[in-house]
Amino acid sequence: MSALSQGVVIAAFLAFCHIGACFMLMPG
Repeated sequence: MSALSQGVVIAAFLAFCHIGACFMLMPG
């Protein structure tokens, strides 16, 4: 895996975790 594709995968993973955390912190 190239460094560029690895960076994209990591960025997408962090964004997914951030969105998931926001949904978990939202009331309801």
